[in-house]
Amino acid sequence: MLAYKVKSSNNSNYSVNTTYGLIQIGYTVDLIITRKDGKPQADKLVIQYASVEQTCRDPKQPFETGKPVGEIAGETIIKLSAAE
Repeated sequence: MLAYKVKSSNNSNYSVNTTYGLIQIGYTVDLIITRKDGKPQADKLVIQYASVEQTCRDPKQPFETGKPVGEIAGETIIKLSAAE
């Protein structure tokens, strides 16, 4: 199982429907990213992930140190660009 955390470089303009979550291997999760009114600028979304035991019920636990901790851990950066 993987725990994930979604962070935005600009929380005043972007929101995500879920910041932390757990996902079973082989399954998918739909994230809804909403952009609010504001001046277009170069922003990014960071999705961090870490493997956790099947018994894990707290998706925040692997990220308590600020970086994902687990046998499999990392992050994916998505560049966001809004047009006026």
